[in-house]
Amino acid sequence: MSEIRQAIRVSTSVVSALAVVAGLGGLMLSSCGKDDDKTTAATPTPSVSPAATALTYADVKSIIDAKCATCHTATPGTTYKISLHTEAAVKTNAAESLKRIALAGSNSLAMPPPAAATDPAYDTTTDGKKLKEYLSGL
Repeated sequence: MSEIRQAIRVSTSVVSALAVVAGLGGLMLSSCGKDDDKTTAATPTPSVSPAATALTYADVKSIIDAKCATCHTATPGTTYKISLHTEAAVKTNAAESLKRIALAGSNSLAMPPPAAATDPAYDTTTDGKKLKEYLSGL
């Protein structure tokens, strides 16, 4: 009989220990869920869509005026066959302009014309990247 009582005591102790462990596990799981909720709630949602940040003609006009329109004027000559003096003209010639600004310095068709044959392609410069982004969006 004493063996049975001892077995019951051991069983009761084991069950109590399991209950404590299960209770702690439940606390851990519930606290993990709370941390996840805090993390999710703290994550900001972007308020501006990529399309809303597209460059406009006004963003690149100063670049075009400085690097293009000085030669590509309202009345193109025999050397400069296209005009880039207005937004409409820039849009009309966007595809060709993109090709030209991507050319390396030693290419005679590179635009704007490089100061030296070793100059990098204009589209690798800060202004060139901005102009390329604008023209690509047209």
